[in-house]
Amino acid sequence: MIKAFDKKMFMTFYRFARARKHVGVFFLMVSLLSVFVFPVLYAFLLFWLALNNRYNDIPAVITAPALTLFMSMLLKRIFKRNRPNVTYGLKGNRPSLASKIGKKWPVTGSFPSNHAASAFIIAISCHYISFELFAAVSFLALITSVSRVFNGVHYVSDVVGGLVLSGFAAIVGYSFLPSVLHNIFGNL
Repeated sequence: MIKAFDKKMFMTFYRFARARKHVGVFFLMVSLLSVFVFPVLYAFLLFWLALNNRYNDIPAVITAPALTLFMSMLLKRIFKRNRPNVTYGLKGNRPSLASKIGKKWPVTGSFPSNHAASAFIIAISCHYISFELFAAVSFLALITSVSRVFNGVHYVSDVVGGLVLSGFAAIVGYSFLPSVLHNIFGNL
């Protein structure tokens, strides 16, 4: 049932983007820029925490994203799910912009989406600065996640899996880990 839903949703998003080149180019640019935007936001967050003497928060802000990446890579090896472009033979069907800049199809597994997981854990991390920043970066994470489906490299369930994974890592990294570190090391 999930496979049928995934296929239907993927084909709907993908065909919509292919039929409207400006939509396809927009979501391709979102996906490409997210590789730079989210690491810069993350570096800004760490810098802000250090600048504001919030040193006790830094271990959690480092651990939760690291845990997200580790678990995402582990799940990709466990599930070994083909990307939709491979499953449906969509090779070479990228917008011309991607071809011009030499962007190729990803070759790693599909589930979960690293883009979605990374974007959402960084968004969640922004709650240390303000709710407004958290909300704004969460919106960017959502747009980035949707772009992965429009671009033909993820199913909807891959993106949802990335979101759930980052939520789990946030619970461990921001709730459980600080209390464990405090019990071991006391106030740093």
